[in-house]
Amino acid sequence: MTVEWRRLWRIEPRPFDAELVRLCEEAVREETGDAPRLPSGPLHDAAEMVPHMPVVMMFAYSANGLSHCKEEDTPGPHLEKTIRAFLRLVDKTVAHVANQP
Repeated sequence: MTVEWRRLWRIEPRPFDAELVRLCEEAVREETGDAPRLPSGPLHDAAEMVPHMPVVMMFAYSANGLSHCKEEDTPGPHLEKTIRAFLRLVDKTVAHVANQP
């Protein structure tokens, strides 16, 4: 077997919007009592949007820590909390944008 390395895709780091991260953390904490941060940045669609608009991502709990596979599952109670936290973030973001000069 031989292995050949070649770069397929690369972008410079594109950080999330600091204010949206703060609002997201606040919304999650209000809903769940805690707001752990993941060492992550925007990829997928979010990376392409960063040059055009503020971006943040909120992650839902996944049973057994599984992600991006068919076994990934968010139990109902966790999903409900995530949806409520997301709606809080929407409200906070709309209020924030409305208060901009």
